[in-house]
Amino acid sequence: MSAVHTERSEDEQLELLGWVQEGLSALGVRALLVRRLRLTLAQNRYHPPESEGPVLLAGPITISVDGGYVVRCADTVAVLGEVGETVDYISSLITSASSGGSTESGSASTANHP
Repeated sequence: MSAVHTERSEDEQLELLGWVQEGLSALGVRALLVRRLRLTLAQNRYHPPESEGPVLLAGPITISVDGGYVVRCADTVAVLGEVGETVDYISSLITSASSGGSTESGSASTANHP
């Protein structure tokens, strides 16, 4: 039963990431939706592939779904709740990175600096 739940959860994540991908596409930002699998190889044993969950890649930015849209760029992590604010945030990260500015953006990001 858990495999069915995992598959449904992954399908929901793919749908949510697809909405962000469409929003980015409308702004001219190219993003790649990736479905990740972990393969374990061992002699004389079978280990089925394990899903690590889908991610959306937009240049150096990685977007996943875990209680919200989790946006990672370098050492900055932001968790956002809405598609529109996620698209805007990613667009601002890309714009500031291309103009040589900082990748931090207000209260939406949590930087992990030593």
